[in-house]
Amino acid sequence: MKEELALGKPLEEILQGHSRARKHPPEKTHPMVVAEILSLRDHPPEGLRRVPGQEAIQYYLQRSPVLQLFHLPVPSCKTIYRILKANDRIQTREKPVHQPQERPAPMTC
Repeated sequence: MKEELALGKPLEEILQGHSRARKHPPEKTHPMVVAEILSLRDHPPEGLRRVPGQEAIQYYLQRSPVLQLFHLPVPSCKTIYRILKANDRIQTREKPVHQPQERPAPMTC
């Protein structure tokens, strides 16, 4: 607030040309992390008797010695979901086909 008063310009003029868009694209997920995610999904660890979801995969990635050895970041649950979806590990539901029904005549029911 003091800086724009010192320049003698209102804040709207100063911020006019500054874009809020990203300056750099987001970092790509390392292929080793993607392979580890798909491996955890296909072969559940520690006798897990279910198919692990995003949260479970993120939990096991944080404990993974491979990622710790190479200092690779653990992706968010949303990123893990996108990776699973892109590699056909999560199936999309088909929308049900609705059949139109004949309406009864007015004042008959």
